[in-house]
Amino acid sequence: MSFGCLVIYLFAGLLHKVSLQVSVTGHVGENAVLDCFYKADKNKVQTVNWIYNHTYTVYEFSPGSSQSKPDEKFESFPEQYADGTYSIKIKKLKQTDQGVYTCIITPTDYFTNIQLIVEPKDTTETNIEEGDKKTQKPSELVTTVCVVVVVAVLLLFAVGILLIVCIKKGYGVHARKMIASCCPGSAY
Repeated sequence: MSFGCLVIYLFAGLLHKVSLQVSVTGHVGENAVLDCFYKADKNKVQTVNWIYNHTYTVYEFSPGSSQSKPDEKFESFPEQYADGTYSIKIKKLKQTDQGVYTCIITPTDYFTNIQLIVEPKDTTETNIEEGDKKTQKPSELVTTVCVVVVVAVLLLFAVGILLIVCIKKGYGVHARKMIASCCPGSAY
C-alpha cells in the first residue's frame, strides 16, 4: 500500500471517529431537558429508548400510547410527540447522572447522543427561578463542525501537496499509480 493511500485511509478513520455530540449542562438538584428530534416518518415511530452511557435503558416510551409511564427521575413530553420531539426531562440532577445519553428511535436506525454535564449548584446565583434549566449549546455544535471541516480541508490540502511533490521529484510513475489505485477514474 502506498503512502498516499495510507494517509487517505488514516484521514477517513479520523473522520469516522469524530462525533458531533450536543452537550447539556445542568446543576445538582435542578432539572435538565435532553432533546431528541425525529421529523421523518413520525408515524412509524414505535418506541423511544433513552440509554445511559451505552449500557442500559433509563427510560422508554411509546409515542403511540396516550399514557406516559410515571417515573420519579424521568419525564417525557407526550404533547410534543406529534411534532417529532421525543425529549426527556431528568429531575433533581445528581452528580451520578452525568454521562452520555442516547435517544434511539425504533424501528428506524435514528439515534442521537447527548453529553450531560452536571455541575455543583451555583450558590452565587440569586433570583433565578427553580425548575427546568436547559442549556443546550448549539454554538458548540457549530464550532465542532467548523473544526472538522477545517481539519478535513487541511488534510486534503496536505495530501495534494504531497502528491505534487512526488510528481515533481521524479516519482511521477509511482505517484500516478498511487492516484490511480486510490482514485479510480482519475486523469492519471
